[in-house]
Amino acid sequence: MSFAPSGLLPVVNVGAFVDVAAFLKADQRHVYVGRPTPLGNPWRIARKAANAIRHEAQEKYRRWLWEKIKARDKEVMNALLAIPKDAILGCWCQPKPYCHAEIIASCLEWMWDNPDALRAYRTEHRPADPARMDLVPGDGGGRRPRAAARKRTREKK
Repeated sequence: MSFAPSGLLPVVNVGAFVDVAAFLKADQRHVYVGRPTPLGNPWRIARKAANAIRHEAQEKYRRWLWEKIKARDKEVMNALLAIPKDAILGCWCQPKPYCHAEIIASCLEWMWDNPDALRAYRTEHRPADPARMDLVPGDGGGRRPRAAARKRTREKK
């Protein structure tokens, strides 16, 4: 059974596939978003929890995810950005109402509809060009671009 909360990404129950490995093998578009992935819901709820409790956990997740996005949490952002537009999200609680995967689907739709919001993150976290990197002695063994190392050397003179 699938559910497309945002009209964009369907959410399916991983339990219908026996386990996560079987879910991932069944279709290359499958993306597991449960625990222990970076997008897993940190709030556990009982399997037979009332809808009010499920809704409360979903709202906590919505706030948690928004705080992670605002803080530009690298692990969460990279997990979100790795999900393709044709993905099928998998979670254990579907088809029960108030699944955190619904929040992820809505979040992704917003991100795809607002590319300017992502452009700033991608610019800030663009990997350095490995060809322009070199070990710089004297800074704890960290790596700095050669241009920055040359500038520091000139400033010391």
